[in-house]
Amino acid sequence: MQSSYYLTPMAEATTQVRTLIVEDDPDSCDALRRLLVRVGHEVQCAASSSEAVAALESAAPGPDVLLLDLMLPDGYGHAVLVKARELHHNVKIAVMTAAGAQSLAVQNALALKPDALFLKPMKFADILAWLDRLPNA
Repeated sequence: MQSSYYLTPMAEATTQVRTLIVEDDPDSCDALRRLLVRVGHEVQCAASSSEAVAALESAAPGPDVLLLDLMLPDGYGHAVLVKARELHHNVKIAVMTAAGAQSLAVQNALALKPDALFLKPMKFADILAWLDRLPNA
């Protein structure tokens, strides 16, 4: 089974990328953060939907990229996706999930039109390849 689905066209990278990682597993968040910092991203982490929404509301100019775990301790990441699109129209959103691609949670997230879907366990190379193709990434 393919682990990643790219849903929107990408472009060449040109500037430092502001990235918000929403992941409740501290080890996974830290690994992603370290990887992205190494390739020049400015990274902020949130461990819950409420932390992510607070970060989105206080962020100016806001993140360029949102890496969003779908299953969070205070609910699904759907509300975060909606809030990110509402506040930061140009943010590129990748949903990360351990749920199967056909699960209801994933199908509901896909209906909100994220830019990519990564099924866990994810390959860092897939995330980097997606990021490399983003405009301004």
